[in-house]
Amino acid sequence: MYTFSPTRRVHFKPAFWGVDRDLKEVMENMENIWEGARPQTTTHNFKETDKAFLLSLDMPGVNKSTLELQQEENWIHIKGKRKDAFSDEEEAQAVEVSRTVTIPKDVDIEKIEAHLEDGVLYLALPKQEKAQPRKISLTEGGGSWNKLLSDA
Repeated sequence: MYTFSPTRRVHFKPAFWGVDRDLKEVMENMENIWEGARPQTTTHNFKETDKAFLLSLDMPGVNKSTLELQQEENWIHIKGKRKDAFSDEEEAQAVEVSRTVTIPKDVDIEKIEAHLEDGVLYLALPKQEKAQPRKISLTEGGGSWNKLLSDA
């Protein structure tokens, strides 16, 4: 009768194998624990209508006077400051809250509006008016065609 006994494979690692990696993992886990202890800085809601994109961002404790919005290319950079909830009144330090929002392609950038109410930032991103189809009239002769050719 034959009995099967699996062999155990043991891989020996050098004494300092992966210490840097292990320490990095521990530090990342600690950062995640501390992040979980802090209140959420921003949550958002998004809705698209026929005329605009509507976005609301929770900005708890951010004062209108500390809020900055800057549009650059197809982004809106949002920065604000709020009082740190975990510090004493005497030592209250400002915590910076920031967020970057990507603007959809068909937004009319010149007409973007924003307002802050009860700790919520509301952004209205109006859509560009689409080019309406139009009927092209026919003219007799060359008209402006001949003029454009002579200018070239």
